[in-house]
Amino acid sequence: MNVANYVGENLIEVKAMVEWLNDKQYSSPLEVLSGSSIGQHIRHILEIYAEGIKSDRHICYDNRKRDRDIERNRLQAMSVMDELQLLLSSLKEDRRIEMNANYSTSTSLTLTFQSKLIPRTSLCP
Repeated sequence: MNVANYVGENLIEVKAMVEWLNDKQYSSPLEVLSGSSIGQHIRHILEIYAEGIKSDRHICYDNRKRDRDIERNRLQAMSVMDELQLLLSSLKEDRRIEMNANYSTSTSLTLTFQSKLIPRTSLCP
């Protein structure tokens, strides 16, 4: 299975779950999610997928666009999922994407992961 097919199937599953939830369930903070809402987690997933699909093969996790409407409005989230499905259908083949993310609280070391899950270090611009 290629990455686009996996992401497409995942989006179908996530959308089915979001459709099942009501607005309060989607946007309310939950202790089990460390005080975050399901919507916040969905926003995170969708933004990473969008960056991967739309990017020029490089994603800086720390500088990605954040759309807070996705975490508060489940209809907006489902609309984004539909848009991502359309974009996925236009991809012809898998491509290598690098993702930089700074997980350190004391240094500027940033990890870069390639789509084949081969880690290497890099600095996030």
